[in-house]
Amino acid sequence: MVRKTAHIFLMACFIVLLAQAAFAASFTATVDRNNVVVGRSFTLELRLSGANPKGAPNISQLEEDFTVYGTSQSSQTTIINNKVSSSINWNVTLIPKKEGSLTIPVMTVVTDEGKLKSKTITVNAGKASTTPEQGSQNSSLFVDTKITKQKPYKNEPVLLTAKLISRKSISDIELPSLTADNAIIEQQGDPEVYDGVLQGQRAKVIEVRYLITPLEAGNMKISGIVFQGKVASGKRRDPFSGGFSDPFGMFEDFGFASYEPFSVASDNITLEVKPPAAAIQPWLPAYMVKLSDEWEGLENARVGEPLTRKLTIIAQGLTGTALPNLESQIDLNGQFKIYSDKPVTDKNLGKDGKSVSGWREENYTLIPQKEGTITLPEIRLPWWDILNNKIAYATIPAKTIKVKGSTIQTSTPQPQQIPQPEYTAEEPAASPVQPQASVVTKEKTPTYLYAVITTLGITILIMAGLIIHLFRKLKQYKKGSSVRAEKSVLHQTNEDKISLSSLKKTRTAEELRFFLQNYAHQHWALPQNTSLQSIATYIKTHNPQTDVKALSYLDAALYAGEKIDIESMKKCLPELLKSNKNDKEDQNSKKIGTLNPS
Repeated sequence: MVRKTAHIFLMACFIVLLAQAAFAASFTATVDRNNVVVGRSFTLELRLSGANPKGAPNISQLEEDFTVYGTSQSSQTTIINNKVSSSINWNVTLIPKKEGSLTIPVMTVVTDEGKLKSKTITVNAGKASTTPEQGSQNSSLFVDTKITKQKPYKNEPVLLTAKLISRKSISDIELPSLTADNAIIEQQGDPEVYDGVLQGQRAKVIEVRYLITPLEAGNMKISGIVFQGKVASGKRRDPFSGGFSDPFGMFEDFGFASYEPFSVASDNITLEVKPPAAAIQPWLPAYMVKLSDEWEGLENARVGEPLTRKLTIIAQGLTGTALPNLESQIDLNGQFKIYSDKPVTDKNLGKDGKSVSGWREENYTLIPQKEGTITLPEIRLPWWDILNNKIAYATIPAKTIKVKGSTIQTSTPQPQQIPQPEYTAEEPAASPVQPQASVVTKEKTPTYLYAVITTLGITILIMAGLIIHLFRKLKQYKKGSSVRAEKSVLHQTNEDKISLSSLKKTRTAEELRFFLQNYAHQHWALPQNTSLQSIATYIKTHNPQTDVKALSYLDAALYAGEKIDIESMKKCLPELLKSNKNDKEDQNSKKIGTLNPS
């Protein structure tokens, strides 16, 4: 009897210990798989039981080896022997940043039972594949990239094409942002969305193209292109509150499909950028460069009357913004007064998706300063022929112009000579009492001649005034924008530094450029008249994650005639100048809605 009682007592103690263990506070960490792929997501689950948290777990340590794509929280309540127990789950979506054995460190959470810790977890991150993985969760979703040239010259643009290919329905796609040191990166147009075929099945394709211009020689690393969004999980959501399920996907088209986050990335790309092969300034590596010349008013060239000259540069393998200014070669001897318009530049992508061409148009007004035969010098532009690996020259032959005198003649009327009286020898001397009257003959000036002279004088004055007015207008046309910028921004020259508050006073694209040049000069010690491209390069060099597209848009507005929203530009420039490295989201990013392969 005593032995039986002891057995019952021991069993009761064991049950109590089990109950206490069941309800003891615990904090655990698990992953949905230990073999993961760089650039693709997996899930870390943090589970708290038997305690109430005083805050979310600290996951900042994960950012060293992983990109934290997103987090979600859920709770669960259980009842055992009339005792209520609750647990809280945090699901963290992680994306490995590099290959190899990666460690998820000890995670901590503060609770009403004190600080609890989890154990470390090791995952093996493999290399991302550019082809679908058989039997993998992401076998129907991958990124394909192609670049037109692996070893370009410095300043030679290359075209990078990235495609996201999916056999499943995808939604909320975030377009990738591309980063590289010492390079100008421009997205070419909007993404293309179309249907394709993957392993004999229809798939949806999103294609994005980037133009990359390396600015320094040497190895240049381009970060892997990462697409993020949501993909159909294959699970069906119950469209009704009852126990009804949708195993055949009948309600998927009505928005009842279940989606889960995904992130897929391409491999990093390294370009071997070749240095300039010859001492050419500026360095222009291209497949073809041509110059053309057009004139207006050349047949009737006269002193003081304007002529119009248009110079055009066309290049295959370069963008228009890379082509140089030719004004310094037009008139070497100062025989003309020259006024220039803003140059116009642009670029075109080839239909094959592999080539780029650009052009630059410059318009000048030339006013001859002397009469006679004037010879304009040859215009000569050296460039590097990539196909034949040698220096080549684009030229415009010397031009001889015959300049006539001005049509405006200025003359001063000569005074009339009054004839003196003539006396003959036989005439007696004049008597003081009775003087001999002499006859003086004088030609009378016709009245109409005074009218002609007066009219001519007035005409000369009017034409002189018009010429002076024209010269002033031409000078104002060239310098007007900078004068307005000085009035609105330069009134701060007595201040030690131009501050961001000055940005509010700008009204035009010219004033924005003037503000940026002065800000960069005073705050970053860049040259006074540095270009927007140089400012963008400076910002990217010090803060590679900063998006400098705003400067490209402003540059296009100034030199390509494109329109921009001045007020929007003024709002985004302060953040750009501050170059905040902690910005983790691109405020200008766009998302593409749900896409179903069809």
